[in-house]
Amino acid sequence: MDHEANLEDKVAVVTGSARGIGRAIALALAKDGANIVVSDIDEEEMNLVRQEVENVGRRAIVCKANVSIKKEVNHLMDMTIREYGKIDILVNNAGTAILNLIEDFTEEDWNKVLSVNLNGVFFCSQAAGKEMIKKKKGKIINITSIRGKVAEPMRVAYTTSKAAVIALTKSLAVEWAKYNIEVNAVAPNYVKTKLVQMAMDKGVISEEAIIRRTPKGRLATAEEIAEVVKFLASDKSNYITGTTIYVDGGFLAYAAFQSC
Repeated sequence: MDHEANLEDKVAVVTGSARGIGRAIALALAKDGANIVVSDIDEEEMNLVRQEVENVGRRAIVCKANVSIKKEVNHLMDMTIREYGKIDILVNNAGTAILNLIEDFTEEDWNKVLSVNLNGVFFCSQAAGKEMIKKKKGKIINITSIRGKVAEPMRVAYTTSKAAVIALTKSLAVEWAKYNIEVNAVAPNYVKTKLVQMAMDKGVISEEAIIRRTPKGRLATAEEIAEVVKFLASDKSNYITGTTIYVDGGFLAYAAFQSC
């Protein structure tokens, strides 16, 4: 087993880890030596990821939790402490998106997206942070998006929530630096997951347009995002805090009108 990032016997809570980017993160951390708490709202998929983690020789437990509900978040962290005795790493990956025109966006949909994407990050960070403060060490990595930096039509709540997560990351980092807790964010562009593939198949997202607009000429893989998270979870990143790393294949750097 490759322990390049030195995560041997660290305990990592990964929200939204039943599939996609969250699953890739859980497996990357496990392969590097961490024990995992797989958390999501899909119990069947969570158990499959738990088995995958155990297959690489690490411990894993599952905990169903809706991160927008503080009581469930507290249960998630309490369960982690009961089972493992500590929380070393928190990856706030759980998220949702609802597409609609601004003028048609309902209060219910607005609140749902903000509750999961922003409140969930705050609730999880607060609960895990209290445990990290006790031992004066910890790593928190928030999965945001380049949509927190630039806007795309039909995604008003998603864009707003992801921008807020970038700001929240800075606040957490500044306030908790004295406790040796590093808080950073990772902001991908579109990632080639099953959900994104389904959206492309339905015509909701144009893969051709993304590729044409991205200097690297392709979508990211979930594993590429996970590698950046793994670095931020390791002691190699101890002097990095309050930072957002954009993993976007050059998307934000590119400003020409014609294709790459």
